[in-house]
Amino acid sequence: MDWTGLATLVAASTAAVLSAVSLLLTGRREDRRWKREVLVDTMVSLFDASFNSLDTAAFDAREAGEDLEWHRDRCLSAHAVELQALTRLRFLAKPEVVERAFELHNIEDELYEAVFRKNVQVEAAEWQELLDRRRVARTNLFNASRRNLGLRRTLPVAPTIEVGPTGQEMINYMRKRQTSSNSAAPGN
Repeated sequence: MDWTGLATLVAASTAAVLSAVSLLLTGRREDRRWKREVLVDTMVSLFDASFNSLDTAAFDAREAGEDLEWHRDRCLSAHAVELQALTRLRFLAKPEVVERAFELHNIEDELYEAVFRKNVQVEAAEWQELLDRRRVARTNLFNASRRNLGLRRTLPVAPTIEVGPTGQEMINYMRKRQTSSNSAAPGN
């Protein structure tokens, strides 16, 4: 019996099996990494849209009888981004994350109704209660997302702090920025 040939055969077979296992594990690791990155990007876009949707400045503008078109456009843009993120989440996230995302989205729909539907009358206390429910929904979604990613819980999403720029100052700034970017666009 040729021991050298047998040893070569065993070594080559072992190398082939180890190579196949390594490729399999690397593929799974890359797949998990890709899913994690897409999930993080999706959650960031969902939270960005949520924070860019309705705020107290829109409610105050309605109460003051001001034009709401700019607020509506901003809200509808955020709504479209949220819908796209919700679709991605259905593919990628655990059911708890999807449920929490829909809870947040439904509360934001209620906020939209409160500001833009003429037949809906909302008192300041009801508006604040909706904002508080949204804050809790954001915290719940944030924590569910972190669990989905294998991370620990974090602190709650804090209510809006009453220091720094007011909502109206931010609205004026964003309008000015939007106007200047539109005038700088080619063809204007």
